[in-house]
Amino acid sequence: MARVDFDNVVVFGDSLSDIGIKWTHFFGKVALGIGAMTVNSSGRFSDCRNWTDFMYEHAAGGGQSLIKGSKQATIDVSSHHQKLKEGSLVTPKDKQPFFYANYAVGGACGAITSTGLTPFKEQIEGETFHDGFRGHFRDLQDSKVVKKLKDQWGRDFKKTLFLIWFGANDLFTAKCKPAQMAAVAEKIAKKRRNELAAIVGKNNAKFIFMNLAKPLSCARFQSWERKGKIKKKQGYTLDQLDIGVDLFNSTLTRFAKEHAEDGDAVVNIERAATSLEINTYLGNLGLLPYETTHQVISVTHKNKTVTKDMEHWKKGDYSDLEFAHNAFKKGVKPMLRDVNVGVIAPKGTGVGSKGHLTEAEIRADKQAYLNCSDKVHPTEIIYKHLWLKILEKFTELDYHFGHI
Repeated sequence: MARVDFDNVVVFGDSLSDIGIKWTHFFGKVALGIGAMTVNSSGRFSDCRNWTDFMYEHAAGGGQSLIKGSKQATIDVSSHHQKLKEGSLVTPKDKQPFFYANYAVGGACGAITSTGLTPFKEQIEGETFHDGFRGHFRDLQDSKVVKKLKDQWGRDFKKTLFLIWFGANDLFTAKCKPAQMAAVAEKIAKKRRNELAAIVGKNNAKFIFMNLAKPLSCARFQSWERKGKIKKKQGYTLDQLDIGVDLFNSTLTRFAKEHAEDGDAVVNIERAATSLEINTYLGNLGLLPYETTHQVISVTHKNKTVTKDMEHWKKGDYSDLEFAHNAFKKGVKPMLRDVNVGVIAPKGTGVGSKGHLTEAEIRADKQAYLNCSDKVHPTEIIYKHLWLKILEKFTELDYHFGHI
């Protein structure tokens, strides 16, 4: 494909991409108040940066960053990029300026409508049809800043790269039926995609979608699996949730392929989040591997499933031994699964806090934290790994903005 240079870079998504919006919303404040949500001191679901922050730093160059020396400075500069407006302009040295806006909100769903979970459509349209991307794009095109840029650079400043990452909250938070996750992907990669293309013009729109990682890529599900609590917590078995992820990812890929000539593509986060990929990345940094230290046994008999760590009975808990023995007598074969055990970051991690480890400190300790203290979200070092996978897709497609 021919090289494409972008005037606008727009992110839509959930907590994996949020740069400080959710915690300012009513339901975000409630979730923080009751301990149902954890963010760092700049409102990110990370111990410091998320992947979009690495993207900004790479594109802006010259040491520009949304992560500043204080939490308030970080919050203030990030707020300029939470909607498409004149103040979201990025000016890389010796490169064409571009606008960067990140509408991602923690808890957002791609298709499912649920109280407190912002739908993808709202990020596009806003609550009043004036405070979402549609209205912001229209207003920006009429602004003095864009008119000046058009004259200076000889471009109409409509060429837009959309980076879209949804689906996890549909399945795991709103508890969409796994069998319906294909429909969720279709709404994201077809209906919403086409709406966005119509806003900026079909020939001005390019789309990159991120797919979903499997549940066991995060420590919360690893813990629930060891304790046999996934069905109780989620309403579905691990195998059913895996099927939901598979349906979502395969459908997302299918629709992206239908628009491959238009430049649509999918970043394979599912593969990037595997222990093999992460171990390779950490190994290249000289860090300890993401070890698989737990083997889990699952037994299903008479509509009951018991999942226990192989170390379970060694600890003196024989409460399910009779059940397992009776199942074995009936010819039920146990299912063995290796579970990746992530290292959990300490509580209180965040920008400017004593709990946040710098890259130098991580290297000195030879150990990387893989999940934040909420046992769900990646830490900065893993977000960087995911960003590098996204960057590979940019390179493959010959997509450029700023220093990228």
